[in-house]
Amino acid sequence: MAGPNLEVFKFGIYVFFPVMMMLHYGNPDWYAEHVKPYRERFWPPEETTNVR
Repeated sequence: MAGPNLEVFKFGIYVFFPVMMMLHYGNPDWYAEHVKPYRERFWPPEETTNVR
């Protein structure tokens, strides 16, 4: 068995990794810089579509 130190380390990874990913990718500035430009590339503006 590895011991309690490994278990504490694994618990820290399991808890903090998702939190850090949420903080990094959930940042509105990051979203505006990296996601919104691609949205314009993949989907045309509503004015040019056939939607009423």
